[in-house]
Amino acid sequence: MNIKDELNFKLIPKEWHDIIQQSEFTSLSGGKSGMLVYRMDLKDGNKSYLLKYSTNMRSIEELKYESNILEILMDEDFLPIVYFTIFDGNFGMSLREYVKGVPIIQSDLDAKKIVEICSNILRKIHSLEIDCNRIKVHSDQLKDAEENVLNHRVDESDFEDEYAGMSAEELFEIFSRVNCNLNISTFTHGDFNYPNIIYSDESVKVIDWGRAGLSDKYRDLSLLIRELYDYEDKIDIEELYSIIISNYGLESIDMRKTKYFIMMDEFF
Repeated sequence: MNIKDELNFKLIPKEWHDIIQQSEFTSLSGGKSGMLVYRMDLKDGNKSYLLKYSTNMRSIEELKYESNILEILMDEDFLPIVYFTIFDGNFGMSLREYVKGVPIIQSDLDAKKIVEICSNILRKIHSLEIDCNRIKVHSDQLKDAEENVLNHRVDESDFEDEYAGMSAEELFEIFSRVNCNLNISTFTHGDFNYPNIIYSDESVKVIDWGRAGLSDKYRDLSLLIRELYDYEDKIDIEELYSIIISNYGLESIDMRKTKYFIMMDEFF
C-alpha cells in the first residue's frame, strides 16, 4: 500500500502537502489494532516526522484518546510535539515529531542511571494535576482489560513465566479476585516501560500515551520495577529498588500492588 495515496489531502493543512509529498515513508508498525505508524523523512535528510494513521474505528478511537492526552500535556518537555491531528468519520491521522534517540535500555547508560532517570520522570508525571473529566479512570481500564479478554485480543504467548500456559480467561479470573486497597488519585502513563522512554544526548521523551489515565501510582511503578528483573544477574536488585525509593519518594516498595498491576498489564 502506498500511504500517500491513502491520505485525504483535502483534510490536511495545505502547508503540509509538499512536505508529505516530498517525504520518504518507512513503516514502523501496523497490524491487529488497525493502526499504521510511519516515519516520514524529508528527502534532504534534515527533518523526520511520525505519522499515525487509521481507517479502523477501534484504533481511531484509541488515537483520539491518545491525542486528547497529548493535547492536555502539550506544554510538558518530555512529550513529542504534535503538529496536527485530523478525525473525519472513518479516517484518523496524527502527525508528530519523530523522537530521535533509542529506547533507554539500548543507550550506553548503566542500570543505576537508567533507573534514576526513569524514576525522576515518573515522579514528574505523577505530580501533574489533570482534569479527570477528560481522561479514563481505573474502572475504565479494568473494562478495557476485560473487553480484550472477551474479544480474544490478549497475547497469551507473551505472559510472564509464572502465568505461562494459562488462558487469558483463567488469569483474568485470578486477577479479578485480588484486592489491593488501591489509591486511585494519580495521573499515570499506563505503559511505562523502557521501549516507551526514548533517550538521546539532548533529551528524554516519553511516547505512546494511549493507556494514560487516573489510577494508583503503582500502575506505572510496577512496570518500572518489572524492568529491573532484566538486571538480576548483573546487579543487586535491592540497590535498584533503593534508587526508585529515593528518587521517586517512597517509604518502601509495595510488592502486592506491584504484582497486581504487572498482572493487569498482561491484558493489554
